[in-house]
Amino acid sequence: MIRLWKNRRFSILLWPLSLLYQVVIQVRNRNYDSNKNKVSQFNAKVISVGNITVGGTGKTPLVMAMAEWLQAEGQSVAILSRGYGRNGKSPFVVSDGKNTQNNVSHTGDEPLMMARRLPEVPVIVGSSRSEAGKFAIEQFHPDLIILDDGFQHRKVARDLDVVTLDATCPFGNEWLLPAGPLRESISALQRADLIVLTRSDQIDDVSSIHPSIQQWTDAPILTARHKPLDWVRLETEEILPLNYLCDRFCLAFSGIGNPDSYEKTVRSTGIQQLKALRFGDHHRYSERDFARIDRAAEKFGAVAIITTEKDGVRLGKERQTRLPVYALRIVLEVDRGKDTLIHLLSK
Repeated sequence: MIRLWKNRRFSILLWPLSLLYQVVIQVRNRNYDSNKNKVSQFNAKVISVGNITVGGTGKTPLVMAMAEWLQAEGQSVAILSRGYGRNGKSPFVVSDGKNTQNNVSHTGDEPLMMARRLPEVPVIVGSSRSEAGKFAIEQFHPDLIILDDGFQHRKVARDLDVVTLDATCPFGNEWLLPAGPLRESISALQRADLIVLTRSDQIDDVSSIHPSIQQWTDAPILTARHKPLDWVRLETEEILPLNYLCDRFCLAFSGIGNPDSYEKTVRSTGIQQLKALRFGDHHRYSERDFARIDRAAEKFGAVAIITTEKDGVRLGKERQTRLPVYALRIVLEVDRGKDTLIHLLSK
């Protein structure tokens, strides 16, 4: 869809539907602004991390980083997520802070990834964040709840609204769905308490984006980047250093919102040659997909197959490839404004 949105003719065809979508969103937001829609209050502090576009903007890495920082400060933290693509709607405990449920069809890919990376943090999924939050408070009594992808989920009151924007393409073509990637108008940034520009290292002048943001909000603007951490071999769960695949021929595949950025990050690890296959976001892989991956790897002369950490949790026992599969783990590193973020979190 990202490539199609760059085609103005395609977007113009969908523009009438975008107008209808915009009216629906505006009415909904006005009802929340005027307190006509009921908002749930939790007996815990709430931080929302979200965005205003579809696709990957770095929300999940930021959620994990914030959870780690808060834990280091002695805070008891729980994470709430919708669990996109999972079976079921009721609240479900992905991790209780000790044990993790590893069935991705019950958890969703991103919640399971977070639970594995944060083994001491409860992770709960549910279609209704209100129900999931009440459940989390009853079961785990957290001091603080982090809403993953919560900016549009206004039914839950929050103490801090953090919005992530991908610096390489912050607003797309600036049109709303389905003619563009915007979930709501750029003016929605006025609700934000903090803006985080992710992938800021992948553009020449990140400050050029500031005027478009400051037109709508005076919230602090932080910059961050996706920093490669290490490789994990999926068959054995062995953790390997970044230089392990250096100077090798590798085939990469991914089913994420921003494959361009992922592939740039992979190349930064020193891989000599890279051939990439792309699937749709949250793609569920089949035997046919694995056969396609194997054929592409053999044709390219690859010695290893690599993917994202999020894709890695979706592969499960169905993974059948001739070559070993490695997932690149990343962390979100704040380049500018980390003190501001820590200050807001401590408040």
